[in-house]
Amino acid sequence: MNEQEKQRQLAALTQVFRDVPAGFCTLDLELRFVFVNEWLAVLNGIPAAAHLGRAIHELIPDNVETVEAQLRQVIETGVPFVGGEIETDRVVFQGERRVLRRTYAPIKDDDGETVGLSCLVQDITEQRRAEQELRQAHDQLEARVEERTEALQESEDRLRLVNDALPVGIVHVGADMRYLSINKCGADWFSDLADDLVGRSVEEVHGANFEKFRPHIEKVLSGEATIYETMMTHPDGVAREVRVIDVPEIAADGSVRGYFALVENITEQNAAERRLLERLSI
Repeated sequence: MNEQEKQRQLAALTQVFRDVPAGFCTLDLELRFVFVNEWLAVLNGIPAAAHLGRAIHELIPDNVETVEAQLRQVIETGVPFVGGEIETDRVVFQGERRVLRRTYAPIKDDDGETVGLSCLVQDITEQRRAEQELRQAHDQLEARVEERTEALQESEDRLRLVNDALPVGIVHVGADMRYLSINKCGADWFSDLADDLVGRSVEEVHGANFEKFRPHIEKVLSGEATIYETMMTHPDGVAREVRVIDVPEIAADGSVRGYFALVENITEQNAAERRLLERLSI
């Protein structure tokens, strides 16, 4: 590449850095300004031409010791320094604190020797503000989720108390005919099986008695509620006359996710009715 071509490329590059919406400058090894674009000149509050030949510490008092140490590190190591951030409220920002990110890189000659430095200064205030707003929104969302979770847990606890207080057995069965939950009354009927009932199939728990339940279960799993009465011998060994109400659990898409069974012990009620009929027939 001849000298004329080098000058042409240098002029083009200078134009790019003059117009870029960020601060840009080059320094010599004594940390004196060689080139300053208009954005950085406005930021520093000093005309671009007034920077040339002057050292950083003369013009920019903000964190100058830290900045000079970082620049000298780049000179010594030849490795760019990326991500240094400072906050400033210079007059150009009308008293509003801004966050600036600085990137320093070595300028090397054809032999790989560092002959100067380039410095890029970007205003990342809006980025940091957006990140802060995002963090706040995330924290608020987590707080709302936590509050909602606590509220749901409280509602679930209240519902469980109500279910456990009812004198009827209430079981929740999935579409695969496996128990999902059972209230206290129902658990009492299942005796020692109550603790490990969840996850077991209705057929496994009821054995030979399952066949008389099968038509009703198949009906409710098709989406239709059923009511029937039958004699049921529970695992606690007690035979009970029961009224069973099976209600399908319908998902939002219309599919049947399982069913709820309300099992009422009507043994005493039926016995009382039979005694009444006997007296009436005398």
